Amino acid sequence: MLPSEELPSAEQQRLVEHPPSASGEGLAQASDASGSLERNPPRPNDCLTGSHGRPSQREGEQVSPTVENVLPFYLRKANTGQRVCLVTLFNVDTVSPRPLGSQIAVSEDGESFGFITGGCAEAAIVHEALLSLKENRSRTIRIGSDSPWFDIKLPCGAGIDIHFSVADSRKVIQQSCQQLANRKPVTLAFDRSNDQVQIVAEAKRNPKSNCETFFRQYNPTKRLIVIGAGPYVAALESMAKLAEFEVSCWSPEFDSDQLLSAKQHSLSRSTTIPTSNFDPWTAAALLFHEHDWEPKLLQTILNTDCFYIGTLGSRKTHADRLQWLREMGVSETDLHRIRGPIGLAINAQTPAEIALSILSEIVLAYRSSQ
Repeated sequence: MLPSEELPSAEQQRLVEHPPSASGEGLAQASDASGSLERNPPRPNDCLTGSHGRPSQREGEQVSPTVENVLPFYLRKANTGQRVCLVTLFNVDTVSPRPLGSQIAVSEDGESFGFITGGCAEAAIVHEALLSLKENRSRTIRIGSDSPWFDIKLPCGAGIDIHFSVADSRKVIQQSCQQLANRKPVTLAFDRSNDQVQIVAEAKRNPKSNCETFFRQYNPTKRLIVIGAGPYVAALESMAKLAEFEVSCWSPEFDSDQLLSAKQHSLSRSTTIPTSNFDPWTAAALLFHEHDWEPKLLQTILNTDCFYIGTLGSRKTHADRLQWLREMGVSETDLHRIRGPIGLAINAQTPAEIALSILSEIVLAYRSSQ
């Protein structure tokens, strides 16, 4: 945390004379007055979507940007020759709408991606990041309770400390993205004393730290493998993508000559889905009405570390399913991993509601496993 009395005098005077508002207007006035920034404040939603929409994975990129991992966005902009400010929430007093380690990446052209306060102060944070890039100076700033920015209030009443790093971390971030593309978690250590970022074997301290170094762990993108047939497949695929899952679908209804994307796969009775597709960050949803498709597939999936396995059907169907698998030699421990009937009990009726029920159960299982 950087108390107001430790702020450089010029910056302290700027904050006093031109206190920023939550919309970023005060920052725009202050920046224009000093000649450091001459641009309109971004709309708050731009902090997530950027000025050109939500960043999706582009050809040649290893992983897609998500709210929980802004590193691909950083790398994308840095690879075009732009400087990027990486903003990290590293300390929270009381509560916060976003967890420790939340980040925003801001490029010098004004595009940004990520959330730190859930919309309360994103415009102001983006402006401060742009000012850091203009001045080529990393800094730590407090927002909310006990902040010199007295007119930016967080509705939750929290005080948060955020670090703005303008160091050229492209090499480290490129290595991190490669590791994540290989479905391996990575931890970065941020040293505020020298503005260095490096990969470490593991986070040895909690990100809420009083020292100069804080840690941020990144997990591989959440993955959902949907296997089955019928309208629930498309509904769940669409909804899971909105929740930033990487989705692949296997279905006997897909014509192998007319697949719409590389994430769609034609399924036959002889198809073997590679076990490498399933890892601790992967969920599997089996959506068959013809349940004789399931035994071979479930045997394969149960031999992996995926965090969720769900199957469609009634309670009686699920009891029959478990009995088939017992007779095939599947252990009781593995049988307890299979959820059926799939989804949370929300009295869902339509394909979209059933997909919502399934996705809700998957998200609950994922968050509970972290």
